[in-house]
This record gives sequence, C-alpha cells and structure tokens, in this order.
Amino acid sequence: NARDVTVQIRTRAALRESGEMYRAVLNATPQAIVAVNQDGEIVYANPGVREIFGYDRRELLGRPVEVLIPARSAEQHVAMAGAFMAGPRGRAMGSGRQLYGQRRDGSEVPLEITLSSVSTSAGKLVYAICTDVTERRDTRVALHEAEKRAQLLLEHTPDLVASFGPDGRLLWANTAVRNVLGIASGEVGQIAINDIVASHNMALMTGWAIPEAVRTGSWSGEVDFRGPSGGTVPVSLVVVANADGTPRGLSIIARDLTPRIRAEEQLRARRTAEQANQAKGTFVAAMSHELRTPIS
Repeated sequence: NARDVTVQIRTRAALRESGEMYRAVLNATPQAIVAVNQDGEIVYANPGVREIFGYDRRELLGRPVEVLIPARSAEQHVAMAGAFMAGPRGRAMGSGRQLYGQRRDGSEVPLEITLSSVSTSAGKLVYAICTDVTERRDTRVALHEAEKRAQLLLEHTPDLVASFGPDGRLLWANTAVRNVLGIASGEVGQIAINDIVASHNMALMTGWAIPEAVRTGSWSGEVDFRGPSGGTVPVSLVVVANADGTPRGLSIIARDLTPRIRAEEQLRARRTAEQANQAKGTFVAAMSHELRTPIS
C-alpha cells in the first residue's frame, strides 16, 4: 500500500544519506584506509592513501594488499593477518611492534594499523586504518637520544647524583657516588640511603629533609655522607621528590664540600699568618722607634 511504499522510500533515502555521510567521513580522514577482501585484493581505498603511500586510490583497486607491505615484512604480515581472521575484532595490528608500509616509490613509512572486519553480501572485508607515525617515531628517537646524553652527563659530572626507590634502596648512582662510597656499579642495588648518609644525620633526613621534599618537591641543606674508609664526607645536598605526596622514590644531587672547606681553611690560615706578620712588623717598628728615642 501507499504507506509501505512511503516507508521504503524514506528508508532508502536514509540509507543513501547515511552512506554518503560515511563516505564523506572516510574521504576526509587524514589516515589511509583500505578494505581488503578474502582474496587479499584491495576493493576500497580512501584519498588518504595518496598522502601516506603515494598512490592515487584508483590505482590500488583490484591489486593485492602486498603492494603496500615491504617484502621483508611479508611473512610477518601473513601471520598477523591470519591471527586476525581467526578472531576478527577491532584491534591494533602488531601490538608492541613497529609496523611499516611501502610507498609507491619503494620507500618505507612507519605505521600504526587498526584492523576491523565487516561482513557484506560480497563476503567478509577487512578494513585497515593506517596512521603515519613518522613524527611520533622521530620524537621518540630524539627523546631517547636526549635521555642518553643526559645520562652521560649525569654519569660523568663531578657532583654526586643518585636515585632511590620507595623502599629507600639505591636504584642508580653515578661514578662520583660510587667513588665516594667505594662500591662497584654491580653493588648499587645492595645499598640503602642509610648506607650513604652518616648516622648522625639520619634523624635530619628521615624526620625533616625527606618529608619536606615529598611535601614541597625538594629540600636542600648540608649533611655528611659516609666515606669509603669509615670517615665522613661533607656535602651540599638537594633531595628531589614528587610533590604530590606519593612515595615514588627520591633523587639526590650532592656536591663534595671537602675542596671548599680546605680552601676556606687555607684562606683562614693565610689571613692568620698575614695578621701575625703584620702584628710582628708593628711590634718591631715600635721597638725600633723606642730604641732610637733618647731617654730624657
């Protein structure tokens, strides 16, 4: 009847509008999206494939998906595709691994790939959403290189730098700390903070310095560290912690004050000697004057 015909017309119009909206979204997304049938042939590609792979999307239709995969990764791709088809659900492909695609010019591009399976009248299709992660990878590499340089600087700085876990055990110590403590790098994990700070300063550390660092983010002051031969080493110490009150561990930066103290002692000794020489000169001058002056 007329009512049913009207419903069918409206339904078709809604489906057509929905399809157009769906295609508009796929065409506008910056990711490359390809659909592959059960024979491994590309049956759909959005405009994003030009930006990422260098292909016009029409060039890819009917071609095997392997044209987008480096030859060295073909075996890995077959294994991951088989695993996906065995349990097809939306998920990231190759989780935990760096995946690569192959551009039209033969160069490779690092990708993040999400797979999704859709059942159609023509059979099952697998949609692959490919995101170019070159910038993210380069940023990660740059951060890694920066961390390596920072680690190198910390390792060789004359200041004493160390990190402790929430339990107070030493996690990492640079060369200066190991030299002061007289320990090898393999012994770091056997050391706790009370093995580093002199016993007469531990009450200050546990009762004020560490709680203050956890509360505000840092604490600074002067304490004594234990030395390798049973003595102590005076240091200027900065304790750094998370300022959110959570026990995630501490880092310390300390500077050996021994050279400064020696320099100050030498300066005081020199000034004392100069004052003594000045007093001696004044006394001699006075005595000489007295001796030259006739007694009346």
